Amino acid sequence: MGRKRDRAQVLQVLYAMEIREDFRPELVEEILRDRIPRDENSRDFITRTIHGVIEKRKEIDHWIGRSSEHWSLSRIAAVDGTILRMAVYELLSSSEVPIQIIINEAVELAKLYGGEDSGGFVNGVLDQVARSVRGDSSEGETGQSPG
Repeated sequence: MGRKRDRAQVLQVLYAMEIREDFRPELVEEILRDRIPRDENSRDFITRTIHGVIEKRKEIDHWIGRSSEHWSLSRIAAVDGTILRMAVYELLSSSEVPIQIIINEAVELAKLYGGEDSGGFVNGVLDQVARSVRGDSSEGETGQSPG
């Protein structure tokens, strides 16, 4: 349960930065100062993920753009794009975390914070990214169809 809460917190920080169009690393510290959990594992995960998404943004955006048929990143809703960036970062950097967990938790966030079709959209894009990045498919494992 703790990791889901941590991902929601990462989403909130990255979304705030997206809306402000301000990706300065020191802004992360400002935003997190009052909100970061006391639990060291959560704090490390949140900080590492936020900084990782910022540092690898171009590579992450490349994978999203390549995997989101007919949708440029500028046309993707900000919350969906933020969720995709978080999940793609995890797919690229956390090979020990199973694909289906990354995708399922991203889809849950999309259903909770995104629009009516966000869950299916996020699932489809991440399935394509997972196939490319890890040479694997999560379809069937997530219980979600890619569209």
